[in-house]
Amino acid sequence: MKPSSKRNDVQQWSTRHLLNDAALRVSHIWDERLAHLGITYDSVPVLQELAGWGAMRSEELAVRLHFRDRELEDILQCLEDRGLIDRGGAEDPGNHIRLTSGGSIVLTTAENVQNYFDGSDAHLLAGLRTDLRTILRNQSIGR
Repeated sequence: MKPSSKRNDVQQWSTRHLLNDAALRVSHIWDERLAHLGITYDSVPVLQELAGWGAMRSEELAVRLHFRDRELEDILQCLEDRGLIDRGGAEDPGNHIRLTSGGSIVLTTAENVQNYFDGSDAHLLAGLRTDLRTILRNQSIGR
């Protein structure tokens, strides 16, 4: 069966489809760039939030980052398995999640990787970033 020409012709894609596909591809590229650190693209904002705001409960982290609980739980489990976060355990009845010293080191390295690629891609992304901010700002106003 021959695939639909509309499906393969990005000129025919809806804006929603273009944004979704672009986001998936960018996420995949960043996962590859961060693989040597043992983290994913979605892990970076979790580490950044903990570094910036200190220990917090997973529910608060999910709200701050707009993650679904199950999605965040998968990320937290990977980070904990790698020793990048500590969930406190029995000695912390509030179940606060903390960044470990290893997590701080990995976060610094991940941010250096991001800064390198953001700098090299800046000429391609400047207008796009402005447009996306406008779209998101307009969507927030309409809610």
